[in-house]
Amino acid sequence: MTIKTRNPGIYQTLIVQLDKTARHNRQGSFRTKERYYEAMQRFCKFLSEEYRLQKLANINGKHLTAYVLYMQERGKSASTIKTDLAAIRFFHDKMERTKYRLPSNDELAVELERRRFCGVDRT
Repeated sequence: MTIKTRNPGIYQTLIVQLDKTARHNRQGSFRTKERYYEAMQRFCKFLSEEYRLQKLANINGKHLTAYVLYMQERGKSASTIKTDLAAIRFFHDKMERTKYRLPSNDELAVELERRRFCGVDRT
């Protein structure tokens, strides 16, 4: 899957770091691994365009908050946003020498919509 970005060099640097981490992952089903990897590709594109961030180990809460707002502006569902956040945290936990601890969904500076199943709130 080829993703077009305004900063292909920075994006490629982030993808190399992601590939290094993903290569050694033995957790989760094949579909979960694929879904999480695709979510991280989208997050890497966002980081390269909005922040020009060059090390995945340097992501922090402000990046997650901005990414959630970005996804909400594009009309993504609560389920998609929360799954993407789970993927980001999963890979962040697998990385060595991370600089910051990522906040939980409750600690983010944005309000996350509750998940809905078939248009019905089942909570």
